[in-house]
Amino acid sequence: MSNHLFKSTAHFVKNPLGIIGLLLVSVYGISTLAFSLQTFDGWHLSVLLIFNVVYPVFSLCVLYVLITRHHEKLYSPLDFQNAESFENLVKLKLQKVEREIDATVAAELRKKMQELDKETKREMLILKCSTSVDMGDFTGANKWVDEALELREEPVALAWKAYILRKDHKIEEALRYLDRAIELGSDEPRAIHFYNRACYKTQLEYALDEIVCDLRRALQLDPKLIKEARRDEDLFAVHVTSEFKELVA
Repeated sequence: MSNHLFKSTAHFVKNPLGIIGLLLVSVYGISTLAFSLQTFDGWHLSVLLIFNVVYPVFSLCVLYVLITRHHEKLYSPLDFQNAESFENLVKLKLQKVEREIDATVAAELRKKMQELDKETKREMLILKCSTSVDMGDFTGANKWVDEALELREEPVALAWKAYILRKDHKIEEALRYLDRAIELGSDEPRAIHFYNRACYKTQLEYALDEIVCDLRRALQLDPKLIKEARRDEDLFAVHVTSEFKELVA
């Protein structure tokens, strides 16, 4: 009897499905035995009773998921009549994984293409904005730059927005946009951004130290701006200061 039971058990443990089945039966058998011996009372008995009722339903749900979604993982090589059948199953599994990888790659590629399209559109809007500014159409330029900023907030678009606002005499608002442009472009600072900020701060009568700090940074990045600074009307208020004269000397 015990030998027969041992052989039956050994047969079950040859594959994952048999091990799962043996485990489920063993746990349920032990709990049922404990319940039948009536060694528990009170709330312990209630817990055991609930377990005996819920456990089969839970087990059935788990088995359903395993069999319907992961059936290829429930067999061992010994369950197949020959090695070729097992190899075919492995190949099918590999093909499934490859399809999943292909789907992931395709999704990532689509995402990259969408980002590229978005970036191309943003660059076109910036080009339209700069063209409109050159033509004196600041209303159109403002429209294009707003659309560009909706796609992505980045230093060039922010600087153009600041420039357009400055032309509309909204210097405080322009300064806020330029501050944001400089903040986002800290890895690749642009001289013109610091230069324009110095001009805006001069118009708003900021402290001389702040103006000189931005102007110095701009001239360090692009010394060609020295000539522009000497004749820029926006900087006339600081032209007479020794700090400015030292910068443009």
